[in-house]
Amino acid sequence: MAAGLDGDRAFARGRAFGALGLLFLVVHVGVPLAGAVAFRRFGEASLKQALAARTGDPLVLDTLGGLFSRDGQHYLAIASEGYRSPQSWAFFPLYPMAARWLGVVVVGAPRAGLAISLLASLACCALLYSTAAASHGERMATRAVALFLAFPTHFFFGAFYTEALFFALVAFAMQSYARDRWALASAAGALAAATRSSGVLLVPSIVVAALHRQGWRKLDPRAAWLALVPAATAAFFAAGFLATGRVAAPLAAQHAWARKATFPLLTIAQAAQDLRLDPLDLQRGADVAAVLLGFALAARSLRRVPAAQSVYFVLALVMPLSSGLVHSMARYVAGIPAVYLVLARDLGTARRFVPVFTLSLAAQVYLAIRFCEGRGLV
Repeated sequence: MAAGLDGDRAFARGRAFGALGLLFLVVHVGVPLAGAVAFRRFGEASLKQALAARTGDPLVLDTLGGLFSRDGQHYLAIASEGYRSPQSWAFFPLYPMAARWLGVVVVGAPRAGLAISLLASLACCALLYSTAAASHGERMATRAVALFLAFPTHFFFGAFYTEALFFALVAFAMQSYARDRWALASAAGALAAATRSSGVLLVPSIVVAALHRQGWRKLDPRAAWLALVPAATAAFFAAGFLATGRVAAPLAAQHAWARKATFPLLTIAQAAQDLRLDPLDLQRGADVAAVLLGFALAARSLRRVPAAQSVYFVLALVMPLSSGLVHSMARYVAGIPAVYLVLARDLGTARRFVPVFTLSLAAQVYLAIRFCEGRGLV
């Protein structure tokens, strides 16, 4: 009897992995191919010219150039030329520098960056599955990964962007902490902090979770390992100072992108007002919808996912909104692991899951095509 049950579980797990593998191929091969057609036929001339100035790779120039759209151009510029402009210091270094270094081994930084995104996306799926399975079982883990792959802005995880690498590092840091591996969690957190500014949010998230675990009595001495995380951020600021002579070059660069310290609720109110005046603005509409969805799911996460995950969820929403802009929130929300843990739990029946999954995947295809044309979300 036990052998039969084990066999049934193995068969069910195999079917789930097969379905997820097929979905991964659809999203990370099929969607970019659709984007490639859009790029070749309707891609903006300015995007093609910018790519031609930085790479002679025919695969990029003729087919996959749409994956370098919008902020991807800035990351490619850093990978190709380094931090040459004051605005470039708004982008943290690990991803573009890794593409640059790996590009020496493979055929150039553009292909290296896309390979990093693809492999990191696979790691994201594995980490998300194991995290969800450990707390809520394999069926929920399958739903979580499927929703992750179908999320409307998941196409950023296959582009020349930091999304996949950052998500994988955050998820690995969270999983390592949950397994009581403080040094490993802190090392992953340091790499996350070298990838995106929001990586430093892992420190308060894990500290609050550790205090909650100890009944708010004392903090585990191993929390000292977390000093590695802000140290990575400080190292980037130090590099900016040595290169520009400005102590806060990354912060100054944010001002160049019209970001300034603002109370988050004021940011949301202003965005809602702007959307009312121009309801057809795709970027603002998607970002406002992502903010509303994000806070709704964050509220539900407080008692449904581990404390570190839920605290990070809230902080990852508040931090970018404190910049005065909702810009890119549709992308930032996609990079929060707890989003999929909460969604998978709330969409526990086929009646709920199937329509949400289908609409999300269809939206992703549309947004990915617009992105590859150079006219989509940032």
